Amino acid sequence: MLCIHFLGVYVAEFAHPTIRANLNLITAFSISVGQAMVLNLKAFLDYRQVSGILIFPPSLVMLLLFWLPESPFWLLKADKNEEAK
Repeated sequence: MLCIHFLGVYVAEFAHPTIRANLNLITAFSISVGQAMVLNLKAFLDYRQVSGILIFPPSLVMLLLFWLPESPFWLLKADKNEEAK
């Protein structure tokens, strides 16, 4: 869940102000969907099976984070002004 919060910070830095709130709502919505999945799956499966199934979505997000470009704020902080534009 920690990587989802980092994604929200990244979106807040990088996204255009007109769509920033909607993109952060997607983050909150994904947390709610994950909680609902746990509640529904635990009614039918053992907790070990639920844990095994629900490890895949956050793992996928963590893998995809490697392909995100650096934010403009970070590029300016690292003195890479041309790349920040």
